[in-house]
Amino acid sequence: MYHEAMLNRFAVLLLAAGAAAFAQDADPIFKSDTKLALVPFHVTQKDRFVTTLKKEDIELLEDGKPREITFFENGTTSKHTTPLELLLVFDRSGSVISKGMLDPLVFKQDLLDGLPNVEISVYSFNQTLRKQAGPTRDPELLRSAFQNIAAKGGGTAIPIDLPKGRHENKGGTWLYESIIGAAKDSMQQARPATRIMLVFSDGLGTTSSVPEDASKLCVELGIPVYPVLLGPIPQRSAGVTAKGKPKPPTKGDERVFQAQDYMRLADLTGGKAMHQDYLTLDVTRQIVKFLAVVAITEYVAGFMPEVNETGTKKHKLQVKLKNKELGKLDGGTRAIVH
Repeated sequence: MYHEAMLNRFAVLLLAAGAAAFAQDADPIFKSDTKLALVPFHVTQKDRFVTTLKKEDIELLEDGKPREITFFENGTTSKHTTPLELLLVFDRSGSVISKGMLDPLVFKQDLLDGLPNVEISVYSFNQTLRKQAGPTRDPELLRSAFQNIAAKGGGTAIPIDLPKGRHENKGGTWLYESIIGAAKDSMQQARPATRIMLVFSDGLGTTSSVPEDASKLCVELGIPVYPVLLGPIPQRSAGVTAKGKPKPPTKGDERVFQAQDYMRLADLTGGKAMHQDYLTLDVTRQIVKFLAVVAITEYVAGFMPEVNETGTKKHKLQVKLKNKELGKLDGGTRAIVH
């Protein structure tokens, strides 16, 4: 579902506010070793983030069995100590951004200055994925990253591949592959941290990959994706044939389906989807303010897993609300190895 009015609801959300190493194999997961296993999540009621949740209001399950919660944090009730990395991923295939639309001072003033636990990483992609900066809090490094994106250059190449069974079509926008690549790259850091990914794109990938290819990994890594659809929403053709049957999909219809698929990343991963015709400086500021609210209202629950001397095993972690009336839980699942 499109959240086209999301930016118009930022004021409501503002009022409501009042690692581990990445396993280098085919099934990447958050590897906890002897460190805390952390599970980030949000709780919402309609257009508001719930900020009053207590540790006693949730259950933390490992493979379906309750675990004692030894770490619980929310930035609105205590100083947020858990590092949070904001992954900004920009589509370079079209006129997604232009010079001046991304001002590092906006990120500094409206996000970083008030949240000392937040760092930013910047990526750009077309048929290749490049890391432009981060994780960093330095406005000058962000400025250089944004200038590189506007100039469609710079950065460090990050390897990406087609998911199994997918193929490349005509064109050069590897959308879901780049989301996978950015998520994997972010897990190279050794420290425990939570992560949020914001993707700016027209949603028109040029491979046969689907949102589920990217969302599966992001859910396992505990990374909610916030897709921002840029450009006019394609309109689906209407009408029936002379025999009364629905007309077959046109090329325009395929663009509609692709845009809808892209926006589904939010529901699949626990994020929120947004739509803007153009990325202006004012829109950027509103998005950054919203991200500050997301960071402040993030809950983090965790425990210290046992050290298994006989080997490691993959485990599923899941947060559940004890009372459904508390709100809707977004996120709250991930995989670990210990």
